[in-house]
Amino acid sequence: GKAELTGWVSSYPDQRENAILLRVQVESLQPEGGDTLEVGGKALVRLPAGSRWQYGDRVEIWGSPVTPPEAEDFSYRDYLARQGIHTYLTYPSVRKTGSGAGSPVMAGIYQLREAAYQTLNRIYPQPEAALLSGVLLGLERDLP
Repeated sequence: GKAELTGWVSSYPDQRENAILLRVQVESLQPEGGDTLEVGGKALVRLPAGSRWQYGDRVEIWGSPVTPPEAEDFSYRDYLARQGIHTYLTYPSVRKTGSGAGSPVMAGIYQLREAAYQTLNRIYPQPEAALLSGVLLGLERDLP
C-alpha cells in the first residue's frame, strides 16, 4: 500500500538520461491510515530526469514502497541488497523539507566533485568531457 517516508538523501544523486535515482536514508514510515513508525534503512527512489537534488536534502516521500524487482537473468533485488537497500519506489511524490543532513565532509566532497564536472564540461567538448568525467570523477551520466 501507500505510505509516507521521511529521511534524507544519503549519497550523490545518480542522474540518468531518463531518470534520477536517489538513495534515501529512511528515518520514519507512516502507512496510509496508520501511526508513524521510527525505522532505519535505505530506499532507492526513482524520479523523473531533470529534478535537482543534493546529498543531505531532507525529504518527505509519498508512494508505494515495494521490494526491488527480479528477472530471470538478473536480480535487481540482490544487487541492491548488497548495498543495504531493500525498498524501492518508482516515481513517488517527493517534497524537499530541508537540507544539511548527513556529513558536512561528504557534502563538501560532493560539491567539489560537481565543480570539477562543470569545469571539465567548460574546457572540453563532448564526448571527451564525458570520458574524463567517467575516468577522473566516476560519473557515468554523460557516457553513451
